[in-house]
Amino acid sequence: MNELERKYTNFFVNHTENMSIADAERYLELLREAPPKWMSALDIDERITNLRRYVEKHCYIEKQRADRVARDREQGDIYRSLTDKWLAAGAYYSPDEKYDPRTTWYYRDESFFSWKSGESFAKVVERAQEADVEFEELRKGER
Repeated sequence: MNELERKYTNFFVNHTENMSIADAERYLELLREAPPKWMSALDIDERITNLRRYVEKHCYIEKQRADRVARDREQGDIYRSLTDKWLAAGAYYSPDEKYDPRTTWYYRDESFFSWKSGESFAKVVERAQEADVEFEELRKGER
């Protein structure tokens, strides 16, 4: 308990040391189950509130990160399946200019999709899905 109180004080009061989530959870549990006799109820409540918020914020951030990773992976899978389909059908891509950060996709020497380095990947995937319709029209010779 003394070590956890030291870490708590250094993190929340002095701002000189990080407190791990595991330590915060352990200290929170100890304060709830067996608070020290020397600590006032007000101090205990303050510590519980600070630790609970810290743990909740960490959990929220981790969930957001996991959701973002899952969304990015899903979008990557979509983009890969589109480009694999395009390549298998004979499409190809190339940079437009030597120093231009734009890449253009072609089918039978006709461009149907272009993206520029630095664009939001979500927007690129959205536009690639729209370009897939144009690609299918090119394949059917409807364009």
